[in-house]
Amino acid sequence: MYDFFLGKWGLDWAAAIFMFISIYRLGEHKRDGFIHAAIASVFWILFNLKVESAAGMVANAIILAMSVRSFRKAGKKAEQAAVIEETEKADQKPGQAEETSPS
Repeated sequence: MYDFFLGKWGLDWAAAIFMFISIYRLGEHKRDGFIHAAIASVFWILFNLKVESAAGMVANAIILAMSVRSFRKAGKKAEQAAVIEETEKADQKPGQAEETSPS
């Protein structure tokens, strides 16, 4: 029974847990979800090394690279949005009320 659940050093369990956290965090629009996905990919790469699956290692290396790239891009978009927001606030005349859109 031990071999069935932890026979691969628990690498598969760690990878699955980090992937679940990643999906949840990305669903909440949180950038750190990409980091959790990258960590999951590292665990999957180690798992695939243990079971000697070249395709699994390559696939997860690609997912790892994509997760890191997405994390970096999400940060740049957030910075750009902050700059635009600051510019819009600076362009507003003193005493001018902010426009609100009906919900």
